[in-house]
Amino acid sequence: MRRESAQPVLDALRAPLPAEFAGHYVISVTNLPIRIAPGGGRGGQTADDLLEGLQAGASLEAKGRETASAGIARRNHIGGFLFGFFRDSLRLSTADRDIVFRLYTGQLTITTKFDGKAMMYHGKLAV
Repeated sequence: MRRESAQPVLDALRAPLPAEFAGHYVISVTNLPIRIAPGGGRGGQTADDLLEGLQAGASLEAKGRETASAGIARRNHIGGFLFGFFRDSLRLSTADRDIVFRLYTGQLTITTKFDGKAMMYHGKLAV
């Protein structure tokens, strides 16, 4: 998992995020142990169905505040997934000690915690 919209990541990669992620916190997840069968496979699940399900299962929350759902999800160029959360739906700050990203895939749940104070870069919050 990586905070793709964090300024240090953007600076290191020297590549902007896709324009559709403007105004979002973006978190990437790679190496998910899920597969898509060609042609939809046994259950008829297509790549679009999978992406829709992952988007529905992705959330971002800060302790004591309402949970934000992913507003957008896309595959990235290395086979992982990008999840975008509207910044206006969850305004994060350095005071947020328990920022939690959660992804429920139907097969497993992935949870990662971040500390706002530890995500500083050049005097600003880098999420």
